[in-house]
Amino acid sequence: MSIEWLGNADIETYRITKLSLHELLPTIIEERHASHVRAMIRDCDYILEWMETGRRPGNKRGVERLAAYQREIPTDIMEKYANKPAVVQFHDDREYVHMEYVLSLLTDRERTCYEMNVGGMWTDQEIANTLGLQRRTVREFLDRAQKKVKKYRTKPMPLYLDIAVSL
Repeated sequence: MSIEWLGNADIETYRITKLSLHELLPTIIEERHASHVRAMIRDCDYILEWMETGRRPGNKRGVERLAAYQREIPTDIMEKYANKPAVVQFHDDREYVHMEYVLSLLTDRERTCYEMNVGGMWTDQEIANTLGLQRRTVREFLDRAQKKVKKYRTKPMPLYLDIAVSL
């Protein structure tokens, strides 16, 4: 077995290397050497697939279809409302807990859109682009969320939450 320079690391060079390794494989007597050559062939296959597709082999989803937890935008409710004190100011823990309760009544999408819009001061279009939705869909989520927030902000907090805040 000899080592020789095959040129630059491009697709054609890896194809030639892979063919050379396939030709070399039947001539190898010791199994440990054959396993190394098979590993090199697998490496060439991996590299060729990556170079030909432009994506890492094995990944079944493209960047546009990342899992929800990878697209998640971490936020803290107090930071969001601190950016816009004219909209929401909490005078005590009771108001904060009540707002958390009201937000918990929203669906995941409504809450995400509402927090990005009110807390993060994002436009409908920015939210739509980030979440991969239509602008009109975002607007519908925001309208529904605003109605629910308006409705439940005026209602008293459930007793179990009121007691928990008092403790």
